[in-house]
Amino acid sequence: MYSVLFVCLGNICRSPLAEALFMKLVSEQDLNAVFTADSCGLIDFHKGNLADPRTRHTAKLFGIDILHRSRQITLKDFEAFDELLVMDESVYTQVMAMKPASFDGSRINYLRAFDPVFPGNTVPDPYYQDQAAFEEVHHILERCIANYLQMVRQSIPPKNHT
Repeated sequence: MYSVLFVCLGNICRSPLAEALFMKLVSEQDLNAVFTADSCGLIDFHKGNLADPRTRHTAKLFGIDILHRSRQITLKDFEAFDELLVMDESVYTQVMAMKPASFDGSRINYLRAFDPVFPGNTVPDPYYQDQAAFEEVHHILERCIANYLQMVRQSIPPKNHT
């Protein structure tokens, strides 16, 4: 099974929404036996909390329930996941700095690099913004994840494809 970890700062806005969107697409494409995902944050400030209410509201608008509880990244995550997808340059820098020497740094990537419309390094953090910003982040994540899933499906061995 191919496992993906979505990483942002606090694990209450971007990464839990990315995880939920990824798993929704995986389910819709009947790929539950092929892919799994989780999300986490760099800090433990929100540890154990549900996603931000605005994140959960945005997800509900698009037919998704987010039940994930915030957690902080651990060294075990580098062993447990095939790929880590980060939300911005600061997160990337910190994840790269904490990775074990044995972990292949090419397995840490910017999620926004998979945006077919505006590729880059940053999925903006909507935390200090209004509801519209959360909905815009949803659209960005949706594009990135759909493109990412399509690309990664092509790179895993055919025996894993449905």
